[in-house]
Amino acid sequence: FGLMSIRSGSNIHFAVFQAALSGIYLDLDSQNATCDDPDSIYANIAEFSIQDGELFLYGGSDFLSGDAQQIIVDRSDYGQGVVRYANTSMILGPQWETVGWQITNDDLEFDGIGFQACPGEIEGAWRLWLAAFRNPNGNEGCLGLESLALTLNHPDACTYT
Repeated sequence: FGLMSIRSGSNIHFAVFQAALSGIYLDLDSQNATCDDPDSIYANIAEFSIQDGELFLYGGSDFLSGDAQQIIVDRSDYGQGVVRYANTSMILGPQWETVGWQITNDDLEFDGIGFQACPGEIEGAWRLWLAAFRNPNGNEGCLGLESLALTLNHPDACTYT
């Protein structure tokens, strides 16, 4: 599935979720992923899969048998709700969480918490954070959003930077 931001009256309304440089972004010019079909209509959309409460970037039908790219969050005072991804072979610190992802009423959440996006990131994109801290990491102008899950009829296996 893919994800789309719902935030009426904002620059991120209907923006798709993208993955690049270990972060999740909205309104990024290009995520520079390496995909099986670089001409796919999904080539600039991050594709996800939930397995047993864990969220992964989709890497093909057998992606979990290898070194998959997994979405992780840090809700500590240090991480302030940062959303990232890492290869499953990486050793994560104790503050990183992986289990708790679910889609409720077509909206992706982590442990019942939604998301916010903060402006001023790479290429003018907005970075995704859990909506757990106000102005995470000193960011200003962050906006809460709904993350609408979208069925992708022909998902394309990708590896993200």
